[in-house]
Amino acid sequence: RTELEYEDLKKLVFLEQCIKETIRLYAVSETTKREALVGITVDGLYLPKSTILIVAQTLIQREPKYWGPDAEKFNPDNFGSDKTIKPFTYMPFLAGPRACIGKYFAMMEMKIMLSKVLLNFELHNPNQCGPERIPCKSDMLQ
Repeated sequence: RTELEYEDLKKLVFLEQCIKETIRLYAVSETTKREALVGITVDGLYLPKSTILIVAQTLIQREPKYWGPDAEKFNPDNFGSDKTIKPFTYMPFLAGPRACIGKYFAMMEMKIMLSKVLLNFELHNPNQCGPERIPCKSDMLQ
């Protein structure tokens, strides 16, 4: 079979782990802003109402305290079924009530697109290829 079915997407567990690890390390949005609706004290620091807070997802998602000493390295096992991700340490689509409503759709799109690429093309390590054109199984690029 060469076509993907919706049920197939659920079976692509390792592909999803790779996608999540990629967007953990290379976030689409590096920061986001939020406004304090009330005055609040956080870790001994008082933040008055209307304070603009900048949340740096890229820094949080690379923090060794949450991701271990190799937090800068690509490791799809960070999202293995045996792992528990601490809330608000992985937020490529943000988190909480203001999280992206399209995050599940976006993940599905990424899985479909990458599956199609993997099914229809031969991929090579660019460090091991010469300057010649790599032949593809598709005429999409012509």
